[in-house]
Amino acid sequence: MSLRSWRRDPSFAGILRAKSCKTGLSLQLYVAPEERGRAGRGDYALSMKLSVDWGVLREAALAAARHAYAPYSRFAVGCAALVDDGRVITGCNVENASYGVTLCAECTMVGQLYLGGSGKLVAFDCVGMPQGGGGFEAGADPEAGADPEASAAPEASAAPDPERSLDPAGHTITPCGRCRQLLFEVAAPGLLVNTPAGVRTIEELLPEAFGPAAML
Repeated sequence: MSLRSWRRDPSFAGILRAKSCKTGLSLQLYVAPEERGRAGRGDYALSMKLSVDWGVLREAALAAARHAYAPYSRFAVGCAALVDDGRVITGCNVENASYGVTLCAECTMVGQLYLGGSGKLVAFDCVGMPQGGGGFEAGADPEAGADPEASAAPEASAAPDPERSLDPAGHTITPCGRCRQLLFEVAAPGLLVNTPAGVRTIEELLPEAFGPAAML
């Protein structure tokens, strides 16, 4: 039984346990004794570990920011997330003349999550920078002209230092309050979020959050 098939079967009596670390998220599904025949042998019918390639997420977030529609703020935002089935999904901000119906990058990313078959987010990265001037225009290299030593991207296989941002150039931004709520709704337990202060869990960014469990 896959994690996705279990998640879509509400009749299945299992408990998902997760443990986050710097490099990823370990997931285990504990199966009740009466359900073990459906899932397989042992207490743990499913055990998996997803490693987070933060370099890939950063590249995807920067690429998404180049598609931002931000004629009013001139501030482009892009985000990327690793889904528990291995997909990488992205989003960018889409502004509106009425301002109030502007979509944050996380909003468009969550739409992509469900268009691709749903899932839970394991790791998330978000970037933001001015368009034009000192920022970048659509299709331009955001690191052009920067000190290569100061703006070098981390190696794809390197684990992030939880006390440092992954982006020495200062493009890392933290999700706003509304978007933290959006992320909490679709987060795997212990979702890792890159912030200017380093990698944090969604529970640290939104403590005592109101979520699906509160509706039961």
